[in-house]
Amino acid sequence: MVFIKEEDFEKITSCANQEVNEDDFEELKYIYHKLEYICKLLEKKGYEFSIRKDPRRQAGPGTFKFQEYHWARIYPQGFRKYCNDKFAFIVGFSSSVYFHMMGVKEYQNKKPSTEASDKSWTELDIDDFPNYESIVDKFIEYEKNNRMLFLETAVKLGISELESVLKSMKMENRIDLLKYKKQIILQGPPGTGKTRLAKEIARELLIKETITVEDIKSLIKIGDKIKSITDYTTYQVVSITSSNIGLQLTSGNVQTPTFDKIISAYKEKKWNGGTTGGDAYEAAIAKHIFQNTIPEEQFKLIQFHPAYSYEDFVRGISATSNGNQVEYKTEDKSFAEFATIANKNWMASNNPQLVSQENWLRETIDDFKEHLLNNLENSTSKISITPKVFINRVTENSIRYNSDAWEVDGGVPISDLSKMYQAGVSTRKEVKSLQTLTKTAKSLSTYWLKVLELFKNYITSNNLKPDTSITPVEQKKYVLIIDEINRANLPVVLGELIYALEYRGKKVESMYAVDEDKTLTIPPNLFIIGTMNTADRSVGHIDYAIRRRFAFVDVLPTKEPIKDFAKPMFKRVSELFIKNYDAIDWSNPKPERSEYLASDFRPEDVWLGHSYFITKDIDEDGKAVSEQDQLAIKLKYEVAPILKEYLKDGLLIDNNDVIKNLINELS
Repeated sequence: MVFIKEEDFEKITSCANQEVNEDDFEELKYIYHKLEYICKLLEKKGYEFSIRKDPRRQAGPGTFKFQEYHWARIYPQGFRKYCNDKFAFIVGFSSSVYFHMMGVKEYQNKKPSTEASDKSWTELDIDDFPNYESIVDKFIEYEKNNRMLFLETAVKLGISELESVLKSMKMENRIDLLKYKKQIILQGPPGTGKTRLAKEIARELLIKETITVEDIKSLIKIGDKIKSITDYTTYQVVSITSSNIGLQLTSGNVQTPTFDKIISAYKEKKWNGGTTGGDAYEAAIAKHIFQNTIPEEQFKLIQFHPAYSYEDFVRGISATSNGNQVEYKTEDKSFAEFATIANKNWMASNNPQLVSQENWLRETIDDFKEHLLNNLENSTSKISITPKVFINRVTENSIRYNSDAWEVDGGVPISDLSKMYQAGVSTRKEVKSLQTLTKTAKSLSTYWLKVLELFKNYITSNNLKPDTSITPVEQKKYVLIIDEINRANLPVVLGELIYALEYRGKKVESMYAVDEDKTLTIPPNLFIIGTMNTADRSVGHIDYAIRRRFAFVDVLPTKEPIKDFAKPMFKRVSELFIKNYDAIDWSNPKPERSEYLASDFRPEDVWLGHSYFITKDIDEDGKAVSEQDQLAIKLKYEVAPILKEYLKDGLLIDNNDVIKNLINELS
């Protein structure tokens, strides 16, 4: 196909609105073929299209004039069945090549459509493109950058089938941000579902993309209660066979979705697609598995509070009673423990041979310690390392030595023994020069070397060798959720981790040593999600050094999950904080302060969230309950007390007793 040229655009514009003649008609049809060629190239990339091949338009009864703008509708894969004759991306020819999006037929002049068209309008300079393929590449880039706007506009136009796609894309964007930044904070006022969203992000990041029959059988048991995809009904598992699962409905009937269909529903996340009929039962089981398969070893949730310290979070000293004595021991706390697990996986997945050798060495040292303990218990002779010095005991972290002339024994840390063996140390000079050893190694190098020689003799006499076979290790992701992250004094709690958060995979020095090692590493496969209640005035200050290392994501109230009967009350409460409730764009809210909200506060920080207005018509046991009663309880015991506190603290200003009257009504 001959490439499009300026003369083609000139032909379109010169003929625009002119009465049809045969010569121009044939020439314009050929230009249409060039537009169709672009569409067919996009089709090969997974897009769908619809194009008018007639360059004429009706201009009254029996009258035809030429179009001033030749265009085709383009749909991302799977969208056409929902958007056809409603809304589409547009590739058009006029005075140049244009990309934009547009409503179709009765949707064309609707406000969301016209706004999206204006916002997305892109004109290409044809001189910048050497061929049709380069135009196609540009459109794919354009579509990717405008996909969110397309989905948000489609939902505003009432194309509800794309709501789940929009939610999934927003989730993908948050996950992409987390993968890039490694740590994010979900911030917003109370009741917006920040902790719930944090768990959903963690689940999306950690779960398998597909499941097996064995996974299903291990996670589904007879007697389990499975909620429907809408959460409005509960089914009970009554049988599990070699090919299907029996679900008893509330009517007493039993449905038997097969494993194959459950696996397919899980892979496609069919519970997001509003399935009906038989598909709904497979989707319900798939959703249940999806919501209950976060691997515990890869997920951790903790909550900060004002008394939280570095010694609670990273490393600290614990005291234990040993008979009449109190022993003090430095140990990793919740974060350091979790980071160590993640780091071991990171190292193993990137260098399985090294990790295999380290595992062999660790196991061999454990066996060596057991060998020494047996000799100490059962042998009458001493285990000498020099003519006057002998092994007298073995602890968890060291091999102890003593002399009849000494009052206090000494000890070689297990970590030093491992480092010396790995470094191939064979002389006292090499012991002294090995910088990674503990400080006492330099002054007591003779004993360090003698214990190493004893260990080497054990290996030789037992003919022990590392396993040379290498087993690949799957690289896993690990997610730590820190709820109420700003309630603690973060600079004090995080300490040197402020540096480690930015320089992943680099060792930083801790205030405390564990197993004689003061270093700590945060690996790239450990992701941190914090939640922050922006209305909490008791919170600690987040300084710029910490802010720079986190990405902050707003989580604001929305009316979407609230049922219709509760929306009027949500509106009344919301209007205490915002004045533009009826005009707000819920996909990208820009709230404006109401007359009742003090000027010191932003509505984004204190506006009560949607979770206080969400109700369900069944309880955990699947029994019907009154949603009106649920809402009344929430309003009386959750919403009203917060409004009272806001009023007391001067956050809300009561004009004409509007707030007091509402509180009395809720109570």
